[in-house]
Amino acid sequence: MIIVRLSDGLGNQMFQYAFGRALSVRRGVPLRLDLSAYQRERKRVYGLNQFLVVEDFVTEEELLQTIPRPLDSALPWWDQPVVKQAHFHYDADVERVPSAGYFVGYWQSERYFADAADLIRLEFTPRQPLSGPNLDVARMMAMRNAVSLHVRRGDYVSDQTVNALHGVCSLDYYRRAVAHVMERVERPEFFIFTDDPDWVRANLALGAPAYLITHNGNAPVEDLRLMSLCRHHIIANSSFSWWGAWLAGRPGQMVCAPRRWFTGYPHDTRDLTPDRWLRLDG
Repeated sequence: MIIVRLSDGLGNQMFQYAFGRALSVRRGVPLRLDLSAYQRERKRVYGLNQFLVVEDFVTEEELLQTIPRPLDSALPWWDQPVVKQAHFHYDADVERVPSAGYFVGYWQSERYFADAADLIRLEFTPRQPLSGPNLDVARMMAMRNAVSLHVRRGDYVSDQTVNALHGVCSLDYYRRAVAHVMERVERPEFFIFTDDPDWVRANLALGAPAYLITHNGNAPVEDLRLMSLCRHHIIANSSFSWWGAWLAGRPGQMVCAPRRWFTGYPHDTRDLTPDRWLRLDG
């Protein structure tokens, strides 16, 4: 049995689920989800129930069976019943773990689940069909060379600790990414997703048709679905727009991502974005 601890926001939960789901398929064992982090989490909520994921939640009995006490500190990390992510970049040693374990980490690399990509995309299909304004926007996108553009600010700006860790993408990054797209895509039209529409209106002039998507409010899954319907993507240093681009998965799609994902943390992010994506300064 593979048990994955879910934590943080929707994009991180998706990485954790995709990692665990792919590993459970390779092992031929069940996947269980641990939501205990959300008993203490005040800012984030569990959100995978909005997708067609396999929602099997771990029981206390299963936890006790999987995690003996005490742990054996003499064993290497991949042979522990509690497997904590050793570092941020992809680690091939994860394939050495046994067929039962409790996994803690973010696992932010396509390499952990590339072999199950079709299954992951299927299970990250929203449960509810498109309707209302989102259906109207989806129809617009289908008739255009639609480019999603994500501006993540929110707690990246307002929370001093988060700001010191992540920082925000600069205007130069967005200008460089937009110019790259406009040089290569015929008549692109930009669909902008953001948690700070006032900042976008005041600062982001694209010189091309652009639509600011603001109507989804507390329905991030709908914004994610609309992102995935675009032909090309300009993402922020955010797991949320990472998934918007990855779920699209169109042959020949262009994805621009910031080279700097963290401001104040020395993580090795070489495996964070697929090689087929373009990383730009900013």
